[in-house]
Amino acid sequence: ASDLHDDIGSSLTKISLQSELIREGIEPEERENYLTGIATMSRELISTMSDIVWSIDARNDTWGNLFQKMRDSAAETLSMKGIELSFTHSGFDEKKRIPPDVRENLYLIAKEAVNNAAKYSNARHVSIVLRNDHDKFTLVIGDDGHGIDAAHLEAARNGQRSGRSGHGLRNMRMRAERFGATVDWVNDDGLKIILSAKPM
Repeated sequence: ASDLHDDIGSSLTKISLQSELIREGIEPEERENYLTGIATMSRELISTMSDIVWSIDARNDTWGNLFQKMRDSAAETLSMKGIELSFTHSGFDEKKRIPPDVRENLYLIAKEAVNNAAKYSNARHVSIVLRNDHDKFTLVIGDDGHGIDAAHLEAARNGQRSGRSGHGLRNMRMRAERFGATVDWVNDDGLKIILSAKPM
């Protein structure tokens, strides 16, 4: 959860700076923009705090709890944009315990992907599919939006940053590597994110 703590520190700093600018007196239009930004960051902080509490609670260390958290978080984010969600999983024992680092990073990868779809894709539908077969675990998150620039995809594959969405892709790659997984991105009638690992 250390990177979630970093997110909180960064957001609080931005809120503090923008509050100071408002206090010092700025143009009404700018003031409204800053207030909107503060409200948005405050909502994101509440979400991040909820994620931290969830990530350190050992009672959540099962596949069933992970699926519920993934589904609820994605549905909440996408519903605000009028985007439909389908969520399926197969091959799992929902009562089986999973390592906290795997649970946390899988959840944060899915959350990053859903946030990117909501912000940038102009999609109408997002699907999340988890499969645990005898030879491989996969998490596939796809949308029917306009895809992503090829240069951003190539930069992400090479571990480089390229624009705001590229930063999110790099984060996904980093999180996947933390538990021995690989991740790739494909433009296929939208963007498809494919994470693969050993069976779990």
